[in-house]
Amino acid sequence: MDKKKGYNYTDADGQEHRVTQPLKDEVVDLYGTKTIRTLIMEADGTHYALTVIPVLATHNRYIGDAPAPQILVVGGVGRKAYCFKAHGWVHPSYVAEKLDCTLCDAANLVHMLEQAGYRQPI
Repeated sequence: MDKKKGYNYTDADGQEHRVTQPLKDEVVDLYGTKTIRTLIMEADGTHYALTVIPVLATHNRYIGDAPAPQILVVGGVGRKAYCFKAHGWVHPSYVAEKLDCTLCDAANLVHMLEQAGYRQPI
């Protein structure tokens, strides 16, 4: 399968999604650091862009304070920010709740994070 031309995938709830512009991963240069990245993808007729910032702890329960390591996800569809743990599994419904987006959008955001290597197994 040539992912450069688009592909289908099935989410955690068994729903199929069509990716028309595969993941593009860009480094955000912030004062010389190379750890912040912007992820861009098009799927199911929607353009997605996330900026992902690895953090150990936010100490801010309003944007999430999961066990370290965390990723602060900024953007998405609802233009919100939230910290998610950077390992294990996350259900799209949790992402939808925290980022105020549809379940379809959340499934695509989770897929982007997985493709970029941010959702690591425990």
